[in-house]
Amino acid sequence: MAGFGIWCRVALMAPGGVPLRTWVVSGIGAPDLGLVEYLARLQLAATRAGGMLVVDDFCDTLTEILDLTGLRRQVCGQLEEREEPLRVQKRMQARDPPA
Repeated sequence: MAGFGIWCRVALMAPGGVPLRTWVVSGIGAPDLGLVEYLARLQLAATRAGGMLVVDDFCDTLTEILDLTGLRRQVCGQLEEREEPLRVQKRMQARDPPA
């Protein structure tokens, strides 16, 4: 039977960068895709609310899963240097009202 382990640490940040809550994500055995889904959903909810989720101190297994799925950048909130965050740049007005 696998032992208890710490998988990562998570901090929920307010829009101004103020930490609202921090916690440790842990469990029995190795992390799996369920944890990746959990972290991705938290990141999405935090972003929609104007905040940010900071995930760090990954265990090796979680790092490998995130790299294999290509979700490390999305879950961790890290952007490549050449990439800018997605933002609404301009509001468009419809010419015709919807039918």
